[in-house]
Order: sequence, then structure tokens, then C-alpha cells
Amino acid sequence: MLVRDIQGRKQAESRLESLAYYDPLTDLPNRTNSNSLLEQALRTTHRQEQPLACLVLGLDRFKAINGSIGYETGDAVLREVAQRLKQCLRENDLVGRIGSDEFLVALPGADATEAAQLCARLQESLREPLPLSPHTIHLTSSTGIALFPVDGTDREVLMRKAATAMYQAKRMGGDRLHFFTASLEQQVVLQVRLAKALYGALDREEMRLLYQPQVDARTGEVLGAEALLRWNHHALGNVSPQEFIPIAENTGLILPIGQWVLHEAIQQLKRWQNTGLAIRTMAVNLSAVQFRQRNLADLVLGYLEETGLTGSRLELELTESVLIGDPEAAIAAMDRFSSAGIQLSIDDFGTGYSSLSYLKRLRVNKLKIDASFVRGLGSSQQDTSIVQAIINLAKDLQMETIAEGVEEESQLEALRQMGCDQIQGYYFAKPMPAEAFEAFARSQLPPSQGPGPESC
Repeated sequence: MLVRDIQGRKQAESRLESLAYYDPLTDLPNRTNSNSLLEQALRTTHRQEQPLACLVLGLDRFKAINGSIGYETGDAVLREVAQRLKQCLRENDLVGRIGSDEFLVALPGADATEAAQLCARLQESLREPLPLSPHTIHLTSSTGIALFPVDGTDREVLMRKAATAMYQAKRMGGDRLHFFTASLEQQVVLQVRLAKALYGALDREEMRLLYQPQVDARTGEVLGAEALLRWNHHALGNVSPQEFIPIAENTGLILPIGQWVLHEAIQQLKRWQNTGLAIRTMAVNLSAVQFRQRNLADLVLGYLEETGLTGSRLELELTESVLIGDPEAAIAAMDRFSSAGIQLSIDDFGTGYSSLSYLKRLRVNKLKIDASFVRGLGSSQQDTSIVQAIINLAKDLQMETIAEGVEEESQLEALRQMGCDQIQGYYFAKPMPAEAFEAFARSQLPPSQGPGPESC
């Protein structure tokens, strides 16, 4: 009996010690233990006059996995991530879980080059699909790197700077690494100021929509408009969407702002219809955060019903990132929009997820060719080949194509020759207020003399 009591007490003490120092889900050192282990590693490297790389790695859009698939699947993802990280690291490296979807990695003796190489291996490992029945999860990660002793000599400073760099990597779109730089601290201060200013921007009527024409590539006829959000703050002036949209997504403000954009764009289309302006479609961008909003379809259908417009008059532009995390759920949501007659397009096609196995299952009407490929037409054979391949793919799948960022006549002619259906860009018109757009559309000015070759 005494032996059993002693054994039971030792097992209980062992469990308590494990809970105190290790994360029960991943069996990695927890935040407290990770901090202690990093401090020990810093003391050792300082004595040996060696460098050390401190990495903070965060999973991209992990909250969407928990929200759409469930926490049990999310836990399974975290366990698999922990295993993959450990398999990539060396014997003396440190990895710990310091947040819900954030991990600390310390690389004693690693300089910037070695840190970048190892980080690339980590991120590549995490990109491998996770088969968790009945779902297959596709992950990406963002990593920030701070170096000892260049960026700091104590644990707290290094972790803070690595985290700052990681958040910058996320703001740049994720699936990348970013080294800490002094200018990042200034950017963080600006980000905080912008986030504070963004609250109440709608109430202060600082948001407005501009509209850019989408025209027939052959005739120059205005077929549709893309609604583009702009923010003019009373003190900060015009704030670029590239700056405030990521903040809106991270703070959740993208949901009320996105609802306002959808409602206003649909109302504007109705106003144009009432004046006899025959605009076929209104295109509105949806962020991945908006797309995962559970009541989004009900909101959109409600706005259409309010105006009496049919679903075919609205086009929702989605980036390929909506498929990351849970492609099956994304496909189901897109099917609901399509069933209501709403047009769907994939924005920036070819720059993101680009899984052809899922593309063939999507009820998508249009592929939008990214401006980065359009800029290379005529000067880059690679870009020309990519654009032609996208157009051919769309035709085979009975989809339309629209090229954005068209700024030169040579680009227009090349796209016409390739069979692109629609064109958008400064060559025709910049984004403009509703009144200016209406005047432009009524003018029906062709972009060049006479129609080009017919689009197949």
C-alpha cells in the first residue's frame, strides 16, 4: 500500500510539473518555460560570443479554421504543426508554443542567412496539406526574425521585435518571413494610430466609393463597374487601402465596413438603373474575413431584395485565399451565392492558392488576370505565356476573363489578340465618383479607333 501511495504521489507530481512547464496540447514548452529556455540560450551564446536567431511563427488565418471546422480539428492541426516544427529543427534548437497559434523558435549560433534558410524549410513543411478526415487543411505561416545581439540582448526585446516582424509579414499577405528593422517600430506606431482612427470612420462619413469601368475588350462598351473603397481621414488625409484594409481585417472592422460597401454599391447600381444607365454588373471585393461571415449570404440577398435587383447584377470578387483553411466550406458558400444567380470572380488569379483541383469545382463566372502579369505583356515572354494560359483555361471551363491594370495600348492589343473578354485599367479610366462614372459610361467612347479582333 505504501509503495502504491508513493508511486501515485510521484505520478501526480510529475503530471503537475508537466502542466507547469509544457503545453498539454502539443507537448511543447509552454510560454513560461519557453521564456526561461530562451534566457538560458541567450546566456550561453553571450558567453560563447555566438549569434542567435529568435523567430516568432504564427499560423495564417487559423481562427477561420476553428470558426468554420471546429476546435477539435483546430487542436489536431496544432498538434501536427508542432510535430512538423520539431522535425525541421536541429538538436540544440528551441521550439515552444507561446500563444493560441504562435510558436517561438530559437536558433543558437544561427546568423541571418542560416535563420532565413531554416525558416524557409519550416514554412515549406507547413504548406504540405494536412489530411484530417473528413477535411484536408491547407496552411501557411508568417514568421518574424530578430537577431542577437544586433536587435537586442535580452529575451523580452528579442521576442517583441520578432513578433513585430511577424505581424508585418501577416500584413504583407502572409506565407512569408520578415526580419525586424528599425523602421518597423515606426510603422507599428502608425498602425496603432490608424487602427484608432478607423473606429468611427463610417459614422464620421469619411468612407466613400469610387467606381472603375469594366469594358468590353473588343468594342470599348462599358459593361460593369468595380466599387473601390477609399478613406479620407479628417487629420491623416487620404489613407491607402493597402494600409487600412489589413487593419480593418485584424480588428474585425472589415465586417461593418464591408456591409456598408455592399449596401452602398448595390444602391448605386439601382440609382443608375433608375436613370436609364445600362450597367450590366456591379463588382464588389470580399475579403476572406468577410467571406467567412456566417450571415453574409443573407445580408447580400437582403440588399438585393431591398432594391429589386436580380442576383445576376452583382459580382462578388474573391481572392484565392478564401480556399485556404477549409476549401470544402468555401465551395459550399460559393455554391449558395451562385444558386441565387450572383456572379462570382476570382481576383488576382495566379498569384495565390491556384489549386486547379478546386477551381474545376467552383461555380465561378470570371477569372481576373492580375495587373502584375499584364504589366509584363510585350516585354516578358513568361508573363505573356501566363496570361495566355489563364485565358485558355477560362475558355475551357466556360468562364470569362477580365484583365486589370491595363495602362497601355500595346497591352490592350495583346489582350485582344489573346481573346480576353473584358478590360479594366487607367488606359480607359481611373476610379471615379458615381456622377463622373455615369458621364463616362454614357459617352461610350471606344478606347481606340474601331473594334479589335473578335474575342473567341
